[in-house]
Amino acid sequence: MNTRSLTGWLLVIGPILTFVVLAGLYSALIGDGDPGPAAVADLMKNTQLSLIVTALGSVVFVATFIGMALLANSMNAEGQAGSAYAAVAGVIFAGLAAIGIVATGMNAATIEVAATSVESAAIMDLVGNGMFSGLFFYWAIGNILIGSTILIQKRFHIAVGCLFVVVGILMILGSVVDAEIPDAVGLIIWVGVELVAVVAGVFVLREK
Repeated sequence: MNTRSLTGWLLVIGPILTFVVLAGLYSALIGDGDPGPAAVADLMKNTQLSLIVTALGSVVFVATFIGMALLANSMNAEGQAGSAYAAVAGVIFAGLAAIGIVATGMNAATIEVAATSVESAAIMDLVGNGMFSGLFFYWAIGNILIGSTILIQKRFHIAVGCLFVVVGILMILGSVVDAEIPDAVGLIIWVGVELVAVVAGVFVLREK
């Protein structure tokens, strides 16, 4: 498998499995408790199952960022139009992969700590959940940069670049607007972000 194929498959499989695991398996097998004591209680119902599901969720969640970083790097060539945007996007998505590893990996530490102190575990869960606020904001910036690069370099269909920019703007608005956003709206934006990544992955795989 070459880098292009790896990039494409990460962008296709990563978002799909992220949605299946985090929105499906995690909710069904562990629970949807609010961050803090309720979430810790859900994790402690079946610690072995929680460890397996959270580990799987961590892998597929981070896979998307790795795929995006590789996509950005593939558009970063000396002297090529838009390469500066791609370079910055590559750095952002590499950083997001690291944050994603830490944030999702904290569930394992939370379970371990909960065995002796539920209060401390609840604090850890809140900290891990808080990391996602910054993660989604910079994910939005990365998407806008990727979309701009696609449009400048005329790579893929123009609609793909536009979609990256649009979902990026929506993500930023969701992060900075001081208003209660309905869960349904947040879910639609998240699904949109994941679908755009999948579409980009399909285009990467179809390239010759």
